[in-house]
Amino acid sequence: MSALIDGLLAASEDFAALWNRQDVGRLGSRTKTFRHPQAGQLTLDYQSFEVQDAPGQCLLVGTAEPESADARRLTLLVSHRAGSDDRVTAGRR
Repeated sequence: MSALIDGLLAASEDFAALWNRQDVGRLGSRTKTFRHPQAGQLTLDYQSFEVQDAPGQCLLVGTAEPESADARRLTLLVSHRAGSDDRVTAGRR
């Protein structure tokens, strides 16, 4: 890893400037429970990422445990939403 970083530092002034700033934001992770009108209760693990160009804002990325009831509920939401899009599109023709 050190050799890779050294190579990047030597080859790129932009990389060197970013590397020297060392201003990476803190990554937070938690579990949150939501109550959705169609899916019911969903418990998701999420991580938050600071948005660099928007101070005070963060991006939350939520995931369900694979093959869990929460993952199945998320899949149903996606398929429900896809069906809604199909009906809207069909109505426009």
